[in-house]
Amino acid sequence: MNYIWIYAMILLSFITEPKQRVFMIGDSTMANKKDIDYPETGWGQVFHEYFTDAVEIHNYAVNGRSTKSFRDRGHWQEVYDQLQKNDYVIIQFGHNDSKEDDPARYAAPHTDYKDNLIRYIDEIRSKGAIPILATPIYRRKFDDNGTLLDAHGDYPGVVREVAAAKHVDLLDMHKLSGEFIQKQGKELSKYMFMNVQKKVYPKFPDGVTDNTHLTPSGARDIASLAAQELITLHHPLRNFLKKSEFEGKYKYELPNIATTGFPKDTYNIIDYGANPSANFLNTNAIQTAIDMANKNDGGVVIIPNGLWVTGPIQLKSNVNLFIDEGALLQFSDNRDDYPIVSTTWEGQSAYRCQAPISASNCSNIAITGKGMIDGSGQVWKSVKRNKLSDSEWKRLIKSGGVHDDETWYPSESSRIGHNSDWAKKITEGKTMEDYSKVKDFLRPNMISFISCNLILIDGVTLMNSPAWIIHPLMCNHVIVKDVNVTNPWYGQNNDAIDLESCNYGILDGCHFDTGDDAITLKSGRDEEGRKRGMPTQNIIISNTKVPWTRWIRNRF
Repeated sequence: MNYIWIYAMILLSFITEPKQRVFMIGDSTMANKKDIDYPETGWGQVFHEYFTDAVEIHNYAVNGRSTKSFRDRGHWQEVYDQLQKNDYVIIQFGHNDSKEDDPARYAAPHTDYKDNLIRYIDEIRSKGAIPILATPIYRRKFDDNGTLLDAHGDYPGVVREVAAAKHVDLLDMHKLSGEFIQKQGKELSKYMFMNVQKKVYPKFPDGVTDNTHLTPSGARDIASLAAQELITLHHPLRNFLKKSEFEGKYKYELPNIATTGFPKDTYNIIDYGANPSANFLNTNAIQTAIDMANKNDGGVVIIPNGLWVTGPIQLKSNVNLFIDEGALLQFSDNRDDYPIVSTTWEGQSAYRCQAPISASNCSNIAITGKGMIDGSGQVWKSVKRNKLSDSEWKRLIKSGGVHDDETWYPSESSRIGHNSDWAKKITEGKTMEDYSKVKDFLRPNMISFISCNLILIDGVTLMNSPAWIIHPLMCNHVIVKDVNVTNPWYGQNNDAIDLESCNYGILDGCHFDTGDDAITLKSGRDEEGRKRGMPTQNIIISNTKVPWTRWIRNRF
């Protein structure tokens, strides 16, 4: 009897529940793309990512098809022959039905288009399958006032009409995508669609401006809207939506981050006069390489193996600053190499010394590689007496600078600034001459990106910063991954990353060993922050470690 029971259990282990099948028919905004088409992506191509393995997505959408041509060219017959009871079929057409100059595709909205949709519904139901109608998604087209314009005419309304008359569930992608694109605005929505620069993707060597077809992040945005609509409708497919690794969140609810892309053209700083000597300042060589890459539609600026001393540099659009393994980009310890600039400090407008690496109003920028970047923070930071042992304090005093009973300062200029509240922000009545007298106090953040989009910082080791290490301010689509941060535990304002008024970001796989806050999400400060009114939002943080003992020692 026991053997029979065991045998039955073995047989049952091989019996699996049949998967819920979902077929998709439609046009290029939904269709799967070939590898050569990258980064163009249909939303049906990624829809499966939001479901558990209990669902099979069969995407039969085809570029350029209408309700008419999808049937006439035999695509529908291929789907129809496979349909079984309780399969779902999502139907989304409209982009091509409106092409009046193409008889092979044109279907007038209130006659042929409507009749075609009804015919698909009736044939799906004849197989015991279940139709789902979807309105076409918006194109990205804004007027001069920033209002999204509708290019689909009567077609979305006809889909809604048919859905109501035939009692078919409706994914109103037209309404949902329009609201989403409008909320993104003219600038951010650009990254949802195929607006790509030159020389990055093989199929688009001259770049392309296409506000109909989707990028990977845009396709996931649209697929997420469809998943959310299943929840709203209490549709049975909602039961198969995949949970994320974050408690209480489905995977479709996580933000979709647009990614950088760069031409393969390389600009080695040696070719622009760089010299791997501790006594040679490479600022001009590195900046020239960056400027040339930017001028030539972008590329990779290579900091090769070796020691490279430099003053502050500015990244430009479409440039990837690559720090090769074995390379040390050493920022100068001469404070005179850093001019005073108008920027921000801890959420307020301020005069500070220029950041070692900065960028403003740029798009598609990166710092990558396995090398190291040192910010020479030791010449900028004051140190509190209570954070050091007696021997450490004595050694620090002997190194130079000035001190009182509680704090050591790298110079008298630093001490004066530290004790002057006006120096911490732009203060009415104070001149640039006043700020010059406290220049040593105006230490910069190490990486300062202001109003930039599409940022990648990947793989590098960042150490010894003058103040905060990574500070994106009013930036969008920021990815920081596999970054190592090392700062003295006793340092002041040593934050590893401060995301301030940023939207859409990923922080993943990093190790932050620093003497202050590791990860800080900010939205400005006091009245200035309230006026700006820009929250930090849509940020994913995962797989990032902060040594707990260092933080405890610093705080207590």
